[in-house]
Amino acid sequence: MEDLLNDDINFKQNANEIVPGAYCLADKFKVVLFKITRSGTWKPPHFTLKSRMAKTPENVLHMLKDLQEKLTPLAKIELDTLVALKETDMENLGKPFIGFYRWDVHYYKKRALANKTINFMSEAVEAANTSPDKRATKRPRTFKSGPAQGEPPALDFSTMEPRKQQVMKTFLAYRNTLDAHYDQRERVIKCSRDITALSKKMVFSLLRITQDSPEKVFKDVEFKHNQVLELFSKMSKEMQGSNAMKYNRQATPGIQEYIEAVGLWRFLQHNELITKKQVLESLTIESDGKATPLVSVTDEDYLLGISDLPGEVNRYCINSIGKGDRDAVSKCLAFLQMLKEGVSLVLSVRKYNNLEKKVPVLNSSLEKIEKAFYSMTIRECEMKNIDPAIINTSGIAVECNMDTS
Repeated sequence: MEDLLNDDINFKQNANEIVPGAYCLADKFKVVLFKITRSGTWKPPHFTLKSRMAKTPENVLHMLKDLQEKLTPLAKIELDTLVALKETDMENLGKPFIGFYRWDVHYYKKRALANKTINFMSEAVEAANTSPDKRATKRPRTFKSGPAQGEPPALDFSTMEPRKQQVMKTFLAYRNTLDAHYDQRERVIKCSRDITALSKKMVFSLLRITQDSPEKVFKDVEFKHNQVLELFSKMSKEMQGSNAMKYNRQATPGIQEYIEAVGLWRFLQHNELITKKQVLESLTIESDGKATPLVSVTDEDYLLGISDLPGEVNRYCINSIGKGDRDAVSKCLAFLQMLKEGVSLVLSVRKYNNLEKKVPVLNSSLEKIEKAFYSMTIRECEMKNIDPAIINTSGIAVECNMDTS
């Protein structure tokens, strides 16, 4: 190491003058090396290097020597440029050139950069890269990720060691597998979001049944339902075999929203709760004479889907109260009471955390409808004991009194 430091650096006695072959960057680097190696017996600790990339002290020393060999030509090129600037200045002043000193480095380096007469390191790097001997030993560059556009360039395994080839091929296979997984997952999420949006539109259309004719509303819902089935058909291609459970977490929001929409549709048409078998039948298509389900619906998906029905039934009930439809309110009340009994029975047998969170909404909706039905019943009983003629007469009397006043 001492020979390595003493080859090109002369900083022992001549501390001010910079001699050819030395440069500020290389000089500083070698001064640091001299300080840590001045004992002449320094070696990096084995224990520290064992878990790092260097592994052995010999690799560290080889790296330091390699740095010295590459820095020395760079230093010479840039130093010659700075020396030439000072020689030009001395010639213009009519003074002899007596040497290039350390205090000259900063001044002439700043001037060279300002006048753009030198681009430090670039010329030497270009010369080193274009050198025939360097070009022959240049290692191939590998890319961790591809460029901004297009696919990453293919790796050249011919120049790699067999063990490294095996490692690179293994990790490339892992990368391709993960990329395919994430792409497929994103496609399922996108389909699930689109299904959720269309299912909500189905619900909004069904809630307009108190304003439009049922035939018009059900026709509009049928059209939207066909669009939802197209999305399910698209998503089913990504959920074949074991992928049905692998990506169930990404698909379940759309499935639950769909069950809520068709559940409300079934309730308004037939006044009954949709079953899981009926949900699967609505998601089944005929293919080559065989009934093929588009997606699998788990018990949890079904329970969470129908547990969202109380909110929509409550909205339909409020709209019916505004129109004075007592039968619709009675129908909603009986439906929610039956639904609450079923959910309570399920939770008594098995625990579903997400289902338990929706029980308060079910209780709140049921309580509102019970109060509304109770108020309507009391009002009807009160109105039965009042003669309509008396109401009309009293109204005429009030108007006459207002006119005379």
